[in-house]
Amino acid sequence: MRVPLVRRGAPLWLLGAAATLFVAALEPLRAADSWDAAFAGLPRLAAADEEITVLLNRGFIVGYSDGRRNPLWVCYRVFYV
Repeated sequence: MRVPLVRRGAPLWLLGAAATLFVAALEPLRAADSWDAAFAGLPRLAAADEEITVLLNRGFIVGYSDGRRNPLWVCYRVFYV
C-alpha cells in the first residue's frame, strides 16, 4: 500500500520545488510554439515538397533538411549573464 507523499510528512516546500522543476522541464516544449527570439518569426517553407526537421534546444533552434543533409537556418537565443 502506498502512502501519499504529504501524509508521510514531506515538507510542502519540497512539493513546490518538484512542481517548479517539472514546469522548467516543459519550457523547451512551450518555447517551440512561441519562440520569440526570431526577429520576424520562424522561416516558413517556400516549396511544399521539402520537409524541414526543427531541432529545438534551450539556447537555439535549427531548421534541418534531411534531403540536403544540411541545416537551412538557425536562430540563437541570447541570455544576460
